[in-house]
Amino acid sequence: MALTGEPEAKSSSKNDGATRPVVRGRPETMESPILAPPTVTKPRSPPRLKPPTFGSMPAPPRPGNGALRPPPSAASSLRVPTTKVLSNSSMAPTSSIMPPGKQVSHWAALTSSPNSRLRGKDAPDNLTRVTPTQLKQQNGRKGRDAWTTYQGKVYNITPYVPFHPGGKGEILRGAGKNSDTLFAEVHPWVNWDGMLSECLVGILVNDEEASDVKSGGLDDMD
Repeated sequence: MALTGEPEAKSSSKNDGATRPVVRGRPETMESPILAPPTVTKPRSPPRLKPPTFGSMPAPPRPGNGALRPPPSAASSLRVPTTKVLSNSSMAPTSSIMPPGKQVSHWAALTSSPNSRLRGKDAPDNLTRVTPTQLKQQNGRKGRDAWTTYQGKVYNITPYVPFHPGGKGEILRGAGKNSDTLFAEVHPWVNWDGMLSECLVGILVNDEEASDVKSGGLDDMD
């Protein structure tokens, strides 16, 4: 022991080779094992497809005979479509080309002239009664004037024949007979009385009514 009062240092040679004391309260650190990296699975490459050959391809289905039609030919596309022919009763006649001096304005000037005797040569000076027998005789043939009736009145249509837009043959269809049905089928919108007022011959009566009047004038009917 030294006299200085310092504790004598222990010889370190004695503690060499001795185990170190375990300090309680401090856990021993354990080395964690090294984790191996996860294995990465490589995606599989798609299988290689071989191009199809004509021998391996199935044949297309065959359509029936009515599935496919040949394209229309040029001749068939130029054909005129068929149309239904209308009868004369359901179709108005085609207006003919009027000659010079036979227009509507000329007929209006003729009806306004006091010297125009549009009632005709076969009609008396005054309005008269006309029987069906007399009307039938005035058919426009053999030099006679053409008379017709419309709504019970008798008209001389002879002077209007050249002015008729439908032609001579169309208006003479009512000569010597009743024109109510014919007029209504062809041109019901036309003012017959205003157009043929100067051509009025008289009224249509039966044979008994005509025999009761001796003079034949319309003034005696009352």
